[in-house]
Order: sequence, then structure tokens, then C-alpha cells
Amino acid sequence: MMHQSSIADETYNYNRIDFRIIQALMTITTAQAKSCSHILPPPEQCRNTEKGEDYVGKWSKTETGKNCQRWDQQYPHTHAFFLDGKDSENYCRNFDGSSRPWCYTEDPYTEREYCAIHKCAPEDPEDVDECRKSAKGTEYKGRISLTQTGRTCQYWERQYPHKHPFSISFKTEHNYCRNPDNSGQPWCYTNDPTTRWEYCQIPMCGYISL
Repeated sequence: MMHQSSIADETYNYNRIDFRIIQALMTITTAQAKSCSHILPPPEQCRNTEKGEDYVGKWSKTETGKNCQRWDQQYPHTHAFFLDGKDSENYCRNFDGSSRPWCYTEDPYTEREYCAIHKCAPEDPEDVDECRKSAKGTEYKGRISLTQTGRTCQYWERQYPHKHPFSISFKTEHNYCRNPDNSGQPWCYTNDPTTRWEYCQIPMCGYISL
């Protein structure tokens, strides 16, 4: 009987150890999940282009979880991207053509880091016509946002890198090619500081409206 009791006690102790190990692993996993939730943005915070120069969301943490420094501040890191208006916040941006959105950090020992802004899911191409019905394309409402030379369009509500008078011409925020001034065809201001604007390569729909 003593032998059976010893085996039962030993089994009980092993079970207690196993339970503690499982409990510890669950605690670590939960902590890791909470940590990841702080550095990964929600699905709606996404970028449409490869480099994310179009991103105007409100995510303000780097890939390692560091808080972004405000763009209108020069501490703890000095920089040349002083901005006013809504972009003076500390949201992740890509003003310099980097590989993806980034920001200066509030950590004095880490100047800048990338943000984990993922690419948006592709939109349904049947929602809009990606072509122009007239020669000038003033009716074009599609989502093409690249110029003929492949430059990314500047958002119309922005005044950087190029100031312009069309910031209030559109009801929604976007950087799609348009023709608000009856030019020869749809165009846009570019994100390239050295190239103010360019025409976009919008194909004809197959007929010209008179």
C-alpha cells in the first residue's frame, strides 16, 4: 500500500509540474501576443503602393514598438522634414522615397525606424472604369495614381512637396490622376520634389464622347 501511495504522490507531483509549465507557456504566449498588437497596425491602416508614399493613416509606432517623434519637433532627433497642419503629428510617413513608411523615434538612441504598414488588399476592378471616355478625360474617376514615367502622385489635399490650388477640389482624400483644369489629359502633382507634375497614362475606353 505504501508503494502504491508513493506512485500516486509522484504522479500528482509530475502533473503539478506539467500544469505549471503549460501555465507559464500560456503566459509567455499571451504576453507576446499583446506585444505584437502594439506594433502591428489594424487592417485599415494600409498602404496602396509598394513604398507606401501614399499612406496618410494615423499609425505612429515603429516595427519594434517605439513611439514616433512628431514631425514638427526637432527633439530628440533633428531633421529636415518640418511640417505643419495635419502631418505635423507623429504618424508614419514616407516623404523621401524610402522602401516603406517610417518615422523618427522618441528613443534618443534610435534615430529612425520603419513602420509595419502592410499593403492594402486589392480593390474590385469592376467598381470603376480604369479608362477615359473623352480625349481630355475630365470625367475620369478611376484609381490610377502613377504618372507616365512611373512617379507616384501626390495626394491632392497635401501641399508637399508641391503647393497647388486644388486641395479643396475633391470630396475624398486620394492621389488618383484627374483633370481638374481641363488640361490635355488626366494628370497629377508628383511625390518627386524635382518634378512638379506629369500626365498619367490613362487608356481610352474604346470610343470618344462628342
